[in-house]
Amino acid sequence: MLTRINPETGRMDLVGDTLDLGSAFQGVWSGGVTYTKGEAVSYGGPLYVSLADANIGHQPDANPTWWGDVTQRGNPGSPGADGTGLNPMGAWSGATTYAPGDLVSRDGSSYYCIVGHTNQAPPDANYWGESALKGEPGNPGSPGADGAGLNPMGAWSSATTYAPGDVVSFGGSSYFCIVGHANETPPNATYWGVTSIPAMVGATAGSAGTAGLVPAPAAGDNSKFFAGDGTYKYALSDYEEGTWTPSVGGTATYTYQVGRYVKIGKMVYISMNMRVNAIGTGSTHTISGLPFSSISLVGGFFAYYAFLSQAVISLAGEPSGTSLYITSTLGAATQQDLNAVIGNGTWIRCSFTYMTVSAERTTGFQRFPISTILVPYFQHNGGGYGYENAG
Repeated sequence: MLTRINPETGRMDLVGDTLDLGSAFQGVWSGGVTYTKGEAVSYGGPLYVSLADANIGHQPDANPTWWGDVTQRGNPGSPGADGTGLNPMGAWSGATTYAPGDLVSRDGSSYYCIVGHTNQAPPDANYWGESALKGEPGNPGSPGADGAGLNPMGAWSSATTYAPGDVVSFGGSSYFCIVGHANETPPNATYWGVTSIPAMVGATAGSAGTAGLVPAPAAGDNSKFFAGDGTYKYALSDYEEGTWTPSVGGTATYTYQVGRYVKIGKMVYISMNMRVNAIGTGSTHTISGLPFSSISLVGGFFAYYAFLSQAVISLAGEPSGTSLYITSTLGAATQQDLNAVIGNGTWIRCSFTYMTVSAERTTGFQRFPISTILVPYFQHNGGGYGYENAG
């Protein structure tokens, strides 16, 4: 069908089988061009013909008195069917049957199923479309700033505001600040990390034993030995360290409940940090859970205690079996007794040394009679400490 723009009406007249705009078509409309009556332009897809001379600055789709729409349009099509959303299925698996729209991840990229199947691994384009591909590694970041060193601050003080890295001493141990704060007492693990714990040091040194014969190591044996004159010749094989859980039993609950131990031969060194939240039906004078059964009453005084259920003059511990019995002196009393001192909020820190049963190797060691071993003792009435013969 041949049509022609009628400049009088702005419409198309039927003249044949094709559309012929001829010289009247001026291309895409421009706001700076002056159009005469009958000239045609395109704008936004449709065709328009000018209905008057001196037609300038009039946008075709918004000025029907200046422009006539001569576009031939078909009827609107029927609405399409609703699309199917993607169905996240997690990581791709060869054992899963996938349907169109299922979304999977594999090797850092994601894919959606386009044809139902089983065990067709992405990125097979017959079954999968790409949803998002794994990106290339980014450039290395700039080096971080140098870390701050530890800052010694002396003895802990409740009046000081501490910053991360500050180091203090408290109760014979040292701690470093991990979160800035004021008046949070070590060893509160929310604010402090442990750098060292106190060592047990004897008051006097024992006399050196008589030098004995030391067996020579067997060929290929890397173990070392020591002579009776006290020179270091070998590393102990009966050595163990680990953790234990101090407990007062019953229904008690805790804020802190931490214990560590080192065992060398028959000697056991323990340390603990226990704070009771609610005592419930727990014991008010006995802490259980020692890592090894004690065969002596060698104990010591507590390094730190607070929030006891009653005031005491002194507080000591005596290990027996796998329990640590707390004896205390109250008021004008002259001796230690098993008084009820543990209650809600009680906080106890300590370190003790005691003896336990320990199997001994019969070869590769120089054996010492028990009578030559000295162990520390503490007087319960506050009279001091020293050494006694374990035999």
